[in-house]
Amino acid sequence: MTHLTLYVTDDCCLCDSALALLAAARAPEFRSVFIDQDPALAATYGWRVPVLHDARDAQELDWPFDLAAVSAFVHRDPG
Repeated sequence: MTHLTLYVTDDCCLCDSALALLAAARAPEFRSVFIDQDPALAATYGWRVPVLHDARDAQELDWPFDLAAVSAFVHRDPG
C-alpha cells in the first residue's frame, strides 16, 4: 500500500507541475485524490493544493515546492 497521497483539483496547472516534479524526483508509488467533490477535503486543502501527504507520519508538503523539496520529502526516513 502506498503511503503518499497528492491532493489535487481538476484543471489545475499547479497540480500538473506537481505531478511532473514527482516523476522527476522518481517518487515511489503515490495516489492522486481529487478534492473537488469532497467538502471535507475541499475545506482542508482547497487553497493549498497541490499538497503531498505522507501517511507514515502525517507530514505534508504544500505548494510551492521544487524538485529538491519533493525529492527530499519522498526519499526521507520518517523515523
